[in-house]
Amino acid sequence: PRLERTIGGIGEGYPSPSIAGGRISITGKVGADLKLLCFDLDGEKLWEQTHGPAFREEDAPHSPYPGARAAPTVDGNAIYLLGGLGKLTAYRAVDGEPVWTVDLVRDLGGRVPPWGYSESVLIDGEKLICTPGGEKTGTFAALDKKTGRVVWQSGEVRERAEYASAILIEHEGVRQVVTMTRGGLVAVSPENGTLLWQHDRNADNKTIRENNTAHCNPPVFADGHVFEATSYQTRGGGAVRLKKTSSGMAAEPAWQDGSLSVEHGAYVVVDGHIYTSAGAGWACLDLKTGEKRWAGRG
Repeated sequence: PRLERTIGGIGEGYPSPSIAGGRISITGKVGADLKLLCFDLDGEKLWEQTHGPAFREEDAPHSPYPGARAAPTVDGNAIYLLGGLGKLTAYRAVDGEPVWTVDLVRDLGGRVPPWGYSESVLIDGEKLICTPGGEKTGTFAALDKKTGRVVWQSGEVRERAEYASAILIEHEGVRQVVTMTRGGLVAVSPENGTLLWQHDRNADNKTIRENNTAHCNPPVFADGHVFEATSYQTRGGGAVRLKKTSSGMAAEPAWQDGSLSVEHGAYVVVDGHIYTSAGAGWACLDLKTGEKRWAGRG
């Protein structure tokens, strides 16, 4: 393909661009600041805003990876950005003017993960759902997307936030917000934050340096199964099978494969098959059974 255009000056970091409404939104570390920049589809800058201090090397001295983290979330005429240190701001997409700001640590009782908040926040109707990871206030929080007002916090679930973005799924009529926390997979009701189910997959691994493991990938859902995988010499990947019960929803282990080393980059499900990395190569697996259809380097 022919190169049409390059865009520079966006700073340092790890996020993907968000493309919606004829605009390209991306965030980067420029100097000491975290910037949110918006371009048209020809690459001409429309506006930029300073979001706040960027995640720095000093913020994670045990593993220095400074720069921007999360991709912006675009919803209609609003762009929502969560910075690595916990500042969440809603911006007007048309001109970048801030609408409201909430601090996940100061206002919601959260705790910054060792490598910084990295999620793209989730929009569900009139609510914005994020994971401050409060040990007292709750893992999840839902805000009014127009004002930033707190709608609920999941005090029943108090796992530390990791680095994945939450997903919204529906199975047998039950809507669920699902993510990977420090302790593993967890699902809550998007209506009130009530715990629906948990699957323990703790990221800690005492055989290597403490705090040097992480859940970085979002889960993926299809055909009544939720799949997730991680790396860092931990436990590979696996799926749980969702089942509606008289009291709500349960997750039963379906299968586990320790060879699925997926540090970053996630995975996709197509026609009942997972396509992902497996150690040094690639693999295609049956979503429901974990059977490898093929695996290799290319």
